[in-house]
Amino acid sequence: IDSLSKPSLVSALLDAPVYAPGTRVILKNMDQSRYRNAEYNNISGRVRSYCEKTKRTLVDVTGLGVVWLRNINLIEDEGLRQHVPSRTPNPHPKLVALLELKQRTQDLLDRSMVVKEISDRIKMLEMELADPEPLSVLALYDMMAEAYKTSIQKAYEVYCPKDLRSATTCKDRLEWIKSIRKEVNDLAAMKTWTVVPRSMAKQEGKNVMKSGLVFRVKADNDGFVTSFKSRFVCKGYSEVYGQDYFNVRSGVVDYSSARMLIALAAAERAELWTYDVKSAFVSTDVPKGEEFYCEAPQDIYNNELFDDLLVTTTSKADKEWFDGLMRDSFDLSEDSGVEPARLYLRMKVTRDYEKQTITLSTPALIEAMVKDLEEKGHISAKTIAKQHPMSGTRLEELQDKAEALDEKSYPYRSVVGICLHLSRTTRPDIALAVSELSKYVTCYGQQHVKAANWLALYLKGTADLGITYHGNLPDHLRNKMITFSDADWAGDTQARKSRSGYTIQLNLGPIEWYTKGQTITATSSCMSETIAAVEAAKAIVSTRLLMFELGYRQPGSSRLYVDNEATVLNANGTNQSKRSKHFQIRTELLRVFTDLGRLHVFKVDTNLNISDLHTKPLLGTKFTEMRDIMMGIVPDLNMLHYS
Repeated sequence: IDSLSKPSLVSALLDAPVYAPGTRVILKNMDQSRYRNAEYNNISGRVRSYCEKTKRTLVDVTGLGVVWLRNINLIEDEGLRQHVPSRTPNPHPKLVALLELKQRTQDLLDRSMVVKEISDRIKMLEMELADPEPLSVLALYDMMAEAYKTSIQKAYEVYCPKDLRSATTCKDRLEWIKSIRKEVNDLAAMKTWTVVPRSMAKQEGKNVMKSGLVFRVKADNDGFVTSFKSRFVCKGYSEVYGQDYFNVRSGVVDYSSARMLIALAAAERAELWTYDVKSAFVSTDVPKGEEFYCEAPQDIYNNELFDDLLVTTTSKADKEWFDGLMRDSFDLSEDSGVEPARLYLRMKVTRDYEKQTITLSTPALIEAMVKDLEEKGHISAKTIAKQHPMSGTRLEELQDKAEALDEKSYPYRSVVGICLHLSRTTRPDIALAVSELSKYVTCYGQQHVKAANWLALYLKGTADLGITYHGNLPDHLRNKMITFSDADWAGDTQARKSRSGYTIQLNLGPIEWYTKGQTITATSSCMSETIAAVEAAKAIVSTRLLMFELGYRQPGSSRLYVDNEATVLNANGTNQSKRSKHFQIRTELLRVFTDLGRLHVFKVDTNLNISDLHTKPLLGTKFTEMRDIMMGIVPDLNMLHYS
């Protein structure tokens, strides 16, 4: 109740006027809204509709398109104002930091979900308690205070249950019960199953799989809780091939393709939208002849199954056509395709329209991981953040297995798993460190824990770093691919094997990267560099094909830079040296791609090869400079040899 002692946001939302469709309105206080942009103030628009459920108005805003706005950010246009966005000079960096801090504080109050939470909680209590009498005023205030508290919680602060019992007994049980019942209704409406006696399955010789429940707390791009999700699942590992299934298919996103689309949007100055298709996985029919039997759960949990789409276009007509097609074909979430993309596959999408850049980052996931390690005492909150992801000390296998630790002593697998996800989405700078740590997930000791903590401390200090794609480019640079390849010859001090690495850049940011130990022992630096170059060449060819299908044909050959002179000569020549005949097949593949005009191999100075980040641990300013160039934070056109 104390949290509501200040002027109530709930009261302001409830008291705000509702405008009829067609009303001309003017935007106000936009620097305190979810857009946090004072330049949107005084822009005019026309009301399209009003959503009673979310208490938001759909407005066609001049120069911004169709957006959802709260009524407290609108006033009726009486024709007395100039509808021209104000322009303010760039403030001092320290002032920017203070303003950002103020906005974060204001965001704790600016939670329009409060009204919806209060309404849902009251309905839930009435349903659970079956009380015919209306709730007392005191109970209502308790509900408001709890809803307000929930609306400003970080996702990592909310307990995520592991089973049915903990979900129905924890302090957030009302939220989980609500999601359970919603899942029951959704799956029943989709006619997902037919209830039959267990004896029927046994008569047909079918395997009855066990069922389980999976829970997840969903968050927005700043890590604040948006919803409680649950999912009813079958334990598929108990299926028998040939009896329960014949083919296994799993449609998953290729992050490099998503990054390519975002990079193209930055160059074309096209807006991005996301679409969520509800219950997408159960919308597909089971293959003919395949039937699945599973145990009926005590109660089925909701994690609405979503299929996430990322859409970009510069044409308003094309956007409206696609939006209508999606809404006619699927049941979409309310905010699908309405506002510009701010979160996609747990990646935060930040767009700077003035600088014409798009940045992908995952600060919320990093913050949650570091917070968990600090609470469990594995790292100290006062420890200074590291400046690079690897300490420089090479890891080795434990000689004495008795010194091995388990997950109770340190969550090594969890930390490596989270970092692996980061390294594949928005943090190519930690790819090498994660690759080294992942070798020891089955048997790790103190030296490996120390290395994992080092990486966590590096991420703590660089949580807001991400990949940046640039749109303000001259024509000869826009949408042109460029690739760097490198190898660390015999870098493995035990097996004496090499490591391959490459980076594909598009619009000054990386869309694909690779780091992996070579499976064979290279007998020369030329051999190890050729193996790495071939892996890069295969990625170049497939990426060029995808860009061609998207309408962005690459003129001429794509540039592949390596720092080994012999590899360049072999790839561009016709004769095969006697000392390189044992890897002639790989050399010939580079020549074929070159003759077909797919790529051309160039020599680059070792100190300018940004793929060094993926083959060997760099330290100090060299790491920082290479990282900032590779991730598009501080692009260097001269170093990247674009011209």
